[in-house]
Amino acid sequence: MTSDFRTLTTVAELLKAVGRVTRLDLRADMRCGTLPTAVRTRRGGQTVPAIDILKALTRSVSGTFRRLNGGDGSITYLLTDDVIGYGTRLARLNDQGDGAYRVREEALAGAAGK
Repeated sequence: MTSDFRTLTTVAELLKAVGRVTRLDLRADMRCGTLPTAVRTRRGGQTVPAIDILKALTRSVSGTFRRLNGGDGSITYLLTDDVIGYGTRLARLNDQGDGAYRVREEALAGAAGK
């Protein structure tokens, strides 16, 4: 990958540079996009495969890339902390809580009826 790493200060900027080289729409969610980056290269520059940079980014933020299909056929890869969306994760947690609440209420109603 050819880019001037000295000007890249955030995860989002680094992804944008990799996206330009690979011709992929790479983005970061708000939680990790603003994180600072520090890039060390050998004196005189260094060539690094784009896949190595992407792997390092996912590992450094404990994340993964989520594929988002646009209505116009475009594809965006979003660096995030989980493949499922945050709203979906909250809905699942809420559903689990509702189930536990119902079981508790039934147990209390059964105990009160005895």
